[in-house]
Amino acid sequence: MHLKTSIKAIEYYLPPFVEVGSDLVADNPEWRIKDIESKTGILQRHISTSESSLDMGFFAARKILKKYDNADDIDLLIFVTQSPLYASPTSACILQDKLGLSTTCMAFDVNLGCSGFVYALAMCSSLIEAGLARHGLIVCSDTYTKYIESNDRTCRPIFSDGA
Repeated sequence: MHLKTSIKAIEYYLPPFVEVGSDLVADNPEWRIKDIESKTGILQRHISTSESSLDMGFFAARKILKKYDNADDIDLLIFVTQSPLYASPTSACILQDKLGLSTTCMAFDVNLGCSGFVYALAMCSSLIEAGLARHGLIVCSDTYTKYIESNDRTCRPIFSDGA
């Protein structure tokens, strides 16, 4: 079986502000940060200060389009996020305009977290295999830390922001 799809480029954007274990302990002196770090392997987290999921997605997507130099070829954009800037319009449609993609480009959001990329990849591949699209762009971007309480020992030490 020969598939018509392949991944041509992968890029990322991480916000510049970094939070480390000492920052967590400053807010939560009772946390045994060395134990948390040894169990998770996570020593730092990138935290969005002013960037939205849409901003970060734009920065990552722009890197791909500069590298691949094919903005005119993109006819499918899937934006995966659980932290959209707006409920409506979809972030994908806003990103489509910001990136200068064609107005005929299919653009939609997928509201999923960890499995979002896998589902977006399956949808993108299926649309290409069906002949409904030729070149897709998947952008996964989230600002989870904006929803996590500073004393949440379960989530704060492991979640970060990025695209």
